[in-house]
Amino acid sequence: PIGLTVADLTAPPTGYNNPTVTFTITSAQDFVFSVLSTHDGEGPGTLTVTGPGGATASITNTTTLVGMYFFEMKGFQAGDTLTLTATASTSTSGKFSAVAFDTAGGFASWQTTNGTSQGLDGDHDHDGVPNGIEYFLGGNTNTTGFTPLPGVNKALDGTLSITWTKATDYPGTYGTDFVVETSEALTGDWAPEVRGGKVTITGNEVKYTFPSPLGAKKFVRLKVTGP
Repeated sequence: PIGLTVADLTAPPTGYNNPTVTFTITSAQDFVFSVLSTHDGEGPGTLTVTGPGGATASITNTTTLVGMYFFEMKGFQAGDTLTLTATASTSTSGKFSAVAFDTAGGFASWQTTNGTSQGLDGDHDHDGVPNGIEYFLGGNTNTTGFTPLPGVNKALDGTLSITWTKATDYPGTYGTDFVVETSEALTGDWAPEVRGGKVTITGNEVKYTFPSPLGAKKFVRLKVTGP
């Protein structure tokens, strides 16, 4: 659920015309933030910034239009902050305001789109891929049918890795809603891998790099538990 509302925004004061507006986002979650358009549908086009959890990121719109801006936030949680600031302008006429809306529907939205009531561990289309993985890879789209999974890649230096690409509208957080786990056998316990170790997340790419030299057998899987 998104915790940000218009009341949470610190908007620039009225009296700004042709402003340069900076959106500053502070989030404990991984997020995608996009400035979409003004009230009349013109400029600035789509400006997007993707940030890792625990970071602050900024995006600046230099449109010459004044009015209401529309933007979307994916991956925000209650308590995260979004600040809007406007720099000097050439006029004291006009107003600036903003409207926020959430486009992240969560697993319930995926279930509705795919016509199933099965949970994350189910396999509604019998393709061998759990619903949670399909949701992670496909977001809120219809993923019914065969779902291709990533394989192990071998770099020129012999390093082995596997990369999952999460959907841009998947709002989960690593360690809470999804995690990479490893095991030396397909039976028994699986150990979660910490982010920043063998697991790196760049944009929507979730990558696990195998130890080198590999030594013992190592199995790896992606586990999705929400949101």
